[in-house]
Amino acid sequence: MVYCELGHGWRWMGCGSQEGSSIQACSRHWRLLLDFRQLQRVQIPPEDVVDGVNYRYIQRDWTDTSVDFQQRCRRRRVVPPSTAPIAEWGIVEYGDGGELRVKRWPTSPDVDLQIQFARILAEAVNTTAAGQGIDGNLGLGVAGWRSPWTLARSKDRTTFFDIINHGPGVVPTPMCVTVRLLPPDGYQLARANKRVQSFLYFGVGSPCGLFLEFLEDHIRIPEYTPRLYIFPDMVEEDEFHWWSLQLLSITLLEPLVDNPNYAGIDALQWMPRHIPLGADLPGGLSTGVRVIFDSACWCSVFPRNIMQAIWTQWFQNDAELYPDQAILLRHFRDFSRHDIVFQFRDSRGTITPFRCRAQEFLSSPWNPPDGYGGSVACLAEAKGNGGHGTEPYILGANFFWTSILRLDGTHRGEKPMLGQAKPFMQLAPQRILSDGLQLAGPWSLEIHPDLPPDMQAVLREQPELQA
Repeated sequence: MVYCELGHGWRWMGCGSQEGSSIQACSRHWRLLLDFRQLQRVQIPPEDVVDGVNYRYIQRDWTDTSVDFQQRCRRRRVVPPSTAPIAEWGIVEYGDGGELRVKRWPTSPDVDLQIQFARILAEAVNTTAAGQGIDGNLGLGVAGWRSPWTLARSKDRTTFFDIINHGPGVVPTPMCVTVRLLPPDGYQLARANKRVQSFLYFGVGSPCGLFLEFLEDHIRIPEYTPRLYIFPDMVEEDEFHWWSLQLLSITLLEPLVDNPNYAGIDALQWMPRHIPLGADLPGGLSTGVRVIFDSACWCSVFPRNIMQAIWTQWFQNDAELYPDQAILLRHFRDFSRHDIVFQFRDSRGTITPFRCRAQEFLSSPWNPPDGYGGSVACLAEAKGNGGHGTEPYILGANFFWTSILRLDGTHRGEKPMLGQAKPFMQLAPQRILSDGLQLAGPWSLEIHPDLPPDMQAVLREQPELQA
């Protein structure tokens, strides 16, 4: 379910992850069409090949007639078509093999919704996409990127940023969103305060924090990194598509004492287990690899050599037992007291370390299906090229469980222009420290009650709440 709370003069968007639309780094907003069909790729004769594309798509009745598959399709929430003329259609292809034929209508839906979404519906999907437990996609690629549409402009509201920018009501920062996703842990969620929520927030300041009376009614908020300016697309180098940075290294900090200082790296308190990415450079540095931030990808995707290093150095397993081409990695370690440091370089060359909890990145609430115990690590090997794949790699849902992301693609005109617009992101760990001690983790950070951040800042004399 996707819902919007409109109250007290500020806007926040909550995202329920049990069923409903996924939130993805691409710009492709769509929902499933009523009576959607199977999309199938078929080869075409060599003499009919155009621009090197040797296949086409057809729609057909479902070839998988099993009861389980048919029930999964019928459980999807669907939207009926419009009687208005279709403005455009396109093909959407995802890295996991999912393929869809989507079409959009030029008018708003004729149903009463809290947010008026454009009608963009998938009339045919392949079996990979049909078998997933989602009804659609809420694309959060860089504002101005409207793939797969070639004719759409901002007024057509084909992306979520355009929907907010051209929708009813006043949103102060329609191209800037703060994203916070909780781990899918039903036990913790049931015990947490009702204001502990996953959310999308359009507005100024930090929308969540920790309120404690002994802090003289002040609200403690997570600490964000400086601005990290993203890279343009690796193929269309004059356009911004993904929220992307260069990842230089990842370092697991293993505690050596019972109560380490989480703000420091004292060698007597922490054992660093450093993994560089990319090619080696003099002085122990590395070139890094390009990564995109994609909350709809259930795992983070790395090349095989990085996965093998995590398997041996962090999970402390034998190298010869590494499960080649495994869908998941299992471990038996408790990382609840560990930290991870991600070292990023942005498009301006600025190197910024980002430190957060390791537990949510390396562990999950899910158990391996074979019944032998352990935890599923949401990490996957890149496809192709012997497990090394190609850049960009992915920081997926498990990275979002550790972090709060502020994404700002503000620009003038139809899309951000290279050399003019300066899209950036900021990262904050889902925790709060005080003198090196952990005051709060992800299940203690609450959406501010009653008032938005700017009004809270004035009331509590805390200007940092609206920074």
